[in-house]
Amino acid sequence: RQTDESHGLITHPEDPTTILPDLDFADDIVLLDETEVVSADHYENLKNNASCVGLQIKKDKTKIMHINYHRVGPPPKALEGLEIVEHSKYLGARISSSLSDFRQRRGTAWSNFWKLQTIWRSAYISLQLKLRLFDSLILSILLYGTESWTLITIIKNQLNSFATSCYRIMLNIKRTDRVRNERVLEICSRRNLADVVATQQLRTLGHWLRKQGSTISKYALFNTNKGKNRRGRPRHTYVKLIQQTTGLTLDEMKERAMDRIEWRRVVGR
Repeated sequence: RQTDESHGLITHPEDPTTILPDLDFADDIVLLDETEVVSADHYENLKNNASCVGLQIKKDKTKIMHINYHRVGPPPKALEGLEIVEHSKYLGARISSSLSDFRQRRGTAWSNFWKLQTIWRSAYISLQLKLRLFDSLILSILLYGTESWTLITIIKNQLNSFATSCYRIMLNIKRTDRVRNERVLEICSRRNLADVVATQQLRTLGHWLRKQGSTISKYALFNTNKGKNRRGRPRHTYVKLIQQTTGLTLDEMKERAMDRIEWRRVVGR
């Protein structure tokens, strides 16, 4: 939105007045700021305006999360008493890292899968129906928000392992039967789940790249990270892994995404 306030993040470098101050959905809100001093003022501003309409902020449900930021000295007075966390959840997704979000979703998916084990092990229900139920009731939980995951190797391997383990239970194939995963996928007429996720990511990326002008999604994808990175090997980024998957540079992806037919060829790789 257009604003003259100092709260928020600049999303369009060519227009510093266009900022993103917060993310809102129903009674959930995330305040976005570059410094703790501004965050404290933003927090006080929200609290004062909320009180005008009879709303209050619950401190026990309010968390502070730092991204590429190391605090020096005590926090501003307005932020005292708020818990600082490394992992946080917003609208059902853990926003600290793709791996933590995946692991939380895999745990929930396993829990729901075992609740229906009588269906998966039934000899009277066809494999086709089991797979349709699996897609609707289990994969819909596991793969929510995968379009924005940084698909590192450990996530790929564990995605594939989750899916093949479920298929083996449906087929009543034990590990001791020495049936290879490739054969299990062939019987189920399925691809590796990691490949399915990668394809979905490329399709979504094509939509983002075709949007006209400077959008929030483009800012999130291509804006240079701010702040100071931690010591150690640089983390894998979404764009770098997409480049490895497609074998294309960022400029080449932007160009090919404009042609839907050409982008379908890229997705089909």
